[in-house]
Amino acid sequence: METSFIVPRDIEEASLYPHVSRLLSDKGYFTFQKFPHGKYSPFEVDVLGFKKEINELYMVEVKLCHINKALRQGSMRLPYADYVSLGFPQAYAEWVYSKFRPAFEQKGFGLIAINGCAKELIFPRKSVRQKQIYKEFILRDIYKSLQQDMPT
Repeated sequence: METSFIVPRDIEEASLYPHVSRLLSDKGYFTFQKFPHGKYSPFEVDVLGFKKEINELYMVEVKLCHINKALRQGSMRLPYADYVSLGFPQAYAEWVYSKFRPAFEQKGFGLIAINGCAKELIFPRKSVRQKQIYKEFILRDIYKSLQQDMPT
């Protein structure tokens, strides 16, 4: 039986990004929101975490609902990142957890619930589909971005 969730009209996906950024920051990542990866992907990463000392990438796709779209986007991130999670508002995340936990665990996705703060319901596993060359493209863009943001 499919459960229908009504997303409040006053909430936007981007309003959830700062909560996810805080969660990743607390785990030691430098974060970017709406990080474009240019010619390497047609989409931006909603929240990208980066640990410079070990060149680790943690990508999070945030959706208000639409689990199938989130799973597709998350799958597209696995070749680029060390870790991939999907984030949803709390009630929807709990529903996803109850219905899709085996699929998340099989693919290695993490699941993040967001309600004023972000909490991991499922911790991601290291991507087995990661391609080093794709990761290096993202790292190159990150280092460029960091250099541009530094005062001269």
